Amino acid sequence: MWVGIMRGVSLISLIAACLSLAACAGGGGGGNALSLATDLSVCGISCDISGSSSGSSSGSSSGSSSGSSSGSSSGSSSGSSSGSSSGSSSGTGSTGGGNVTALSPTTAQRTITLETSVLLKPITGTSLASLSTSGTTSAASNTVATTAILSPSKPSKLMAAFDTGTDSNSSWATPVLMNEYVTGSNRVDQFNTLASGQQNIGAGTGYREYRALSASENRDELLQVWAYDDSYMLQYRNAASGAEAKQQAWSFGGNATTTMRTAGVANYKGRFAATAKTSNWYQPDSADVNPNALWQVQGDTTLAADFGTAKVTGTLTPETWTSFQESVGGNYTWYTGAYSGGVAAPSAATVAAPAYSFYNTTVGIDANIAQVTTPTPGNTPNYTGEATLSGGFVSGDNPVYGGFFGNDASETTGVFNVYGTMPQPIGGDDGINGDRRGYLTINGAFHANCVSGACTP
Repeated sequence: MWVGIMRGVSLISLIAACLSLAACAGGGGGGNALSLATDLSVCGISCDISGSSSGSSSGSSSGSSSGSSSGSSSGSSSGSSSGSSSGSSSGTGSTGGGNVTALSPTTAQRTITLETSVLLKPITGTSLASLSTSGTTSAASNTVATTAILSPSKPSKLMAAFDTGTDSNSSWATPVLMNEYVTGSNRVDQFNTLASGQQNIGAGTGYREYRALSASENRDELLQVWAYDDSYMLQYRNAASGAEAKQQAWSFGGNATTTMRTAGVANYKGRFAATAKTSNWYQPDSADVNPNALWQVQGDTTLAADFGTAKVTGTLTPETWTSFQESVGGNYTWYTGAYSGGVAAPSAATVAAPAYSFYNTTVGIDANIAQVTTPTPGNTPNYTGEATLSGGFVSGDNPVYGGFFGNDASETTGVFNVYGTMPQPIGGDDGINGDRRGYLTINGAFHANCVSGACTP
């Protein structure tokens, strides 16, 4: 049976909004580390749940090596915390120790940064990132790193430097060169090979994993990089504070398309990888699987770029949801009806593993293209917009940053964050009291290849 019921929440939790997506992709390599999540339905069988349960289940960390942990459902707390956080200054430098990275939007890459699952919102512009294979931070070193990432050999060491654009910038770890974690790199890259026609199979395709560990520096860092022919996407996590990483970032880059079309529609197909957090959802007494957890999500990317109207629209459709569930003895995966991997059928809707309604939510992309003819790493011919959740969610603080790469926009790659709440009860037949809310946050990166239209397949 389908289950999508929310617990009752207090006024505090209603104001607080939704916790942002947690970093679940801590272990493994390849597609195993990023399960795609996009679609969450509103309500399941019914929303007629007593308002006596006033708390939210926030998804506690189990500290497992995979970084995805089961969320505990307590019903005793007052609700979910805010889904966004903004600093009081631009935060592009620091004299307080730790990270002192100061980057420029003309030489660095647009990035989404989070702290303890909460989206950081710079006062101006966006968070930024710069990569290096030498330990120095500059536009030149970022270019060298991009070339190495897109080469068949790949770098053996890689550093990611971040400028969050907020007051908390100095609390981030000082960037260091991270060694390739070969065990992770050598895992089968399911993210690139799940479905025929949805993956890039060029010479530049590949996954690499980098790690750095230091108890004295409170450092337990992971850098995952998915490379294609002309673009890449990455996830950074510092998990020293536990499975729900205190510091997390999603970024992208590559060989930017230098001359953009001004007419025609290009169609793109590919994959997306994300981490997600769900809280305040009702778990039936007979259900083994807890709906309140940290999740790895992956799925299908379908985008259309209308160069005439300068718009990008599309949908990210989740195919699998994976979380660490002690109640079932380890990692648990739900396969949605959209799953196209050819290995497992959609999960059975049993009481022990109910089909929670948020499994079937999709992420909508709506962005505006900036026609730039002289691209830099942070100012590619790009699009900026918003993401939304389907199925009755109310969404907010949902940035999308993307770009076109390769000759004639042959690839598109970007990052996103979206959080939402599923309000109940709804409707105009009665006044609303006993408010109940189910919270969902997803953030991640997407990549797609041109398949037809005004681009080069």
